[in-house]
Amino acid sequence: MGCRDCCWDMTGCQERVKRGLTSFAWWYGQMVCNHPTPFIVLPILICTGLGCGIFAMDIEKDAETLFYPKGTQAIKDRTHLNELFPNLNNKTYSPFSQNTWPKFFRVVFEVRNSSQSIFSNKVIGEIQGFLRKIMDELKTKKQGLRWENVCARFQNTCVIAGGQYTMPDFIRQLRTKNVTYPVWVAPDGSRTDLSLNIAGPVTDKNGILLEAKLLLVSFILFEDPEWSDVAVEFTQKTTLKYVSMTYEGTDTLENELYLATKGDIWLFMFTLIACIAYAILSTMGGDMVSTRSLLAFVGVLAALFGILASIGFLSLCGLKYTNIVGITPYLVIGIGVDDMFLLMSSWSDTLSSTELTVSERVSTTLTVAGVGITVTSLTDFLAFLVGGSSIFFSVQIFCIYTGVAVLFVYLCHVTLFIACLSLHGRRVYSNRHCVTCRTAKSRNELKDKGRSIVCWFLCGGQIPMHARDDESMCEKLPRILLPIVIFHRSFRYLILVGFGVLVAVSIYGYAHLEQGLEFTDLVQEDSYYRENVFQLDKHFPDRIPVSFVIDGEVNYAAEAVQRQMKALLDNAKKDEFIDPTVEHCWLTKFLKSAFYTDSAHFFLDLEEFLKNHTAYVPDIRFAASDTARIVASRCSVITKPSTDKLAMSEMMQRMRKLAESGGFSVKVFAYHWSFLVLEGVLQILPNTLLTLGIAVAAMMVVCMVFLPHPFMVFLVTFNILMIISNIFAFMYFWGITLSIITMIHLVMSVGFSVDFSAHVCSAYLMSDAQFRHERAYDAITHAASPIFNGGVSSFVGVILLSFSGSYIFLTFFKIMVLVIVFGMLNAILFVPTVLSLIGPEPKLKPEELSDRNSSHPSFHLCHTHGSRVHSTAPHTSLISTPSAAVHPVNAETSLTHSHPSSPPVGFESSATPRMSVHFD
Repeated sequence: MGCRDCCWDMTGCQERVKRGLTSFAWWYGQMVCNHPTPFIVLPILICTGLGCGIFAMDIEKDAETLFYPKGTQAIKDRTHLNELFPNLNNKTYSPFSQNTWPKFFRVVFEVRNSSQSIFSNKVIGEIQGFLRKIMDELKTKKQGLRWENVCARFQNTCVIAGGQYTMPDFIRQLRTKNVTYPVWVAPDGSRTDLSLNIAGPVTDKNGILLEAKLLLVSFILFEDPEWSDVAVEFTQKTTLKYVSMTYEGTDTLENELYLATKGDIWLFMFTLIACIAYAILSTMGGDMVSTRSLLAFVGVLAALFGILASIGFLSLCGLKYTNIVGITPYLVIGIGVDDMFLLMSSWSDTLSSTELTVSERVSTTLTVAGVGITVTSLTDFLAFLVGGSSIFFSVQIFCIYTGVAVLFVYLCHVTLFIACLSLHGRRVYSNRHCVTCRTAKSRNELKDKGRSIVCWFLCGGQIPMHARDDESMCEKLPRILLPIVIFHRSFRYLILVGFGVLVAVSIYGYAHLEQGLEFTDLVQEDSYYRENVFQLDKHFPDRIPVSFVIDGEVNYAAEAVQRQMKALLDNAKKDEFIDPTVEHCWLTKFLKSAFYTDSAHFFLDLEEFLKNHTAYVPDIRFAASDTARIVASRCSVITKPSTDKLAMSEMMQRMRKLAESGGFSVKVFAYHWSFLVLEGVLQILPNTLLTLGIAVAAMMVVCMVFLPHPFMVFLVTFNILMIISNIFAFMYFWGITLSIITMIHLVMSVGFSVDFSAHVCSAYLMSDAQFRHERAYDAITHAASPIFNGGVSSFVGVILLSFSGSYIFLTFFKIMVLVIVFGMLNAILFVPTVLSLIGPEPKLKPEELSDRNSSHPSFHLCHTHGSRVHSTAPHTSLISTPSAAVHPVNAETSLTHSHPSSPPVGFESSATPRMSVHFD
């Protein structure tokens, strides 16, 4: 079978599917129009009832759950590590032996006067007084716990990292010029890296520390029942004379993330008002009888009901809410407005057929636009469904909430809005005023009676008699102007050159796109967390202790094992990111100590060693009943200071490979709790590409069902990829990094990309013209207005987010702008140009096309709307028969009176003939 025959078979299958959908839509429209009350009351009651589920909302604020990938190696290693090494922070705290996120309150002190030192008498005295209040006066609100009740301990002393540098002994050593920087050898012989807690140093030529400008003090907690929150609250209320303070506690990030989006909820109220205003203004065509402004208001409210019901429903189902879901209303309200515009536009197409009853007009609207909004809702839902499979919990939650919201908004439109549309139709064809519902007189009648212009404008109206009599200039102008500009021959080739340049620019931008998410971007600009992290990154960059965990019993007394351990640590310290001067290993320290005698007394000597070096106790796990058997242990190295998370994640991979190749007879793995963060950095790009790939594949399947030509499926898919690549590239130019936040937006863009391009391709296939350029002209003529108004309505839905202080909302606004701009440009410029040059020939065989043209002298195409794909199949192509199509009006009239519940055979959705066009 030839390719052309395959395409015709596909077309036949598609036509049968559409006939079935059309018949159902016709029957459903009749039912809603004849019984509108339950379709108005029930959706309102159900949505309101489900919306009450918001009060049962459970908010997820844990940063690890939200922003780090699930089921990673680091999570598995942490779970196993907690089984091997219990938390001993209440007895023997060691920064090298932490299995999970630390609990803490930390504060950075910086001198206000740059000429002063942090260690001057007045300054250090003020800091000492502040720390004493923290330790002695603060207690939790619920349990009354003080610092001494919650602190981590070492040798029975609460651990305050950096606090020792405020003590008299250290100040005395500093005054006598016995302190070197950055490494200081204390009088007891211990080596201390002062750069971990002291910054802004001033030293002499011998490296003697004379003064410093900043001091970092960290209160380490064993448990944190709100003590760090109390400390943060106390510090916020405290102002010191000589030093400024930046600070954070255990839950600071989570609290600030929640506040960042909570504070911008008011923006949605203004967005809703803006959407209502645009919907009303853009539909103020016609007169006071035919105007659809109130109907547009109902359409926006229907979308709002759908959003409310979806959030309440999922809350009742126990699905947790996250701050990222705050984007959903802004996104879905735009989708809902687009659906509303399509339905109203299709209603306008029926105005020229004066013989139709109101119920038949409603049914016709559904047969044309109902299938369209079903397709678009399906594609958007599928895109979010794919996103729901992400390994990032926040992406999953957002996609589930948004996908369900799309479905609820769709249901509200095909019930509540359609019922209101039927009431609108009854009012219009009863010639009643849109506000008073009283019988109206035409504007000409009022003018003839000498009434004022205000009177005839606000009171006059009549039943519309022609297609699009009720449309405004916002709907008419794009359809008239855009085709004239686009289809000039020179301009078409200029378009192709322009898009070629855009591809080159996209390649450059994609090559330079950065990855990673800084949590400081997610909080408000004036957040105290943001200030503290900036201070830490600038003066106290991260240094990660990387542990090599020997998971299993080995004979540490054997020289071969000792050599393996030493070789492992030596190889690790050769890495460019590892500090070669620092090593924390019980085995190498023990073998060099005076406690070790020989291998025969290895475990007896080790027992004495640990009594005097308790810092290594958390790193050894003895057998339950035999202290001469070690079933697990760990040794650590530490990284150099760095803030480059991508480079650190690559270091993590190297350490893991090094651990696996260490030559031990048991499993060895590298671990630090920050590996959860670093794995997220590594997973962003591949997971984004995988999710987008699956989403694009799903869109291809949908296109294969509703676009019956392989070239069209290819063109839509290619257009999707082009739009996504453009978004990737311009993320770089707009200063947006690739992260899980932008990953959410990119998944969203797939559905919108399909919507933009597929509805032009569908309109092209439904054209009856015989030549490519004529079919492309027909497609853009009928699609220009919907694309334009849909893009504008989507833009109105997000414009106010540009005033948000939330990174999540601002990023969403930027990417939505990119989606709208590139989607519209591709749909109204690139796709029509390609179709006019190499588009497929008419889908019917030549003899069928000849017959069809003889019986259909005019071209009819269902109106489309919005930034989302809508079925543009003309009513005739779906349900007409050759015998009935010869006299469409007569056939319609006879069927209308004999079978009012059946779709009228041969009905034309528009009486507007195809324009005569001269191509340059």
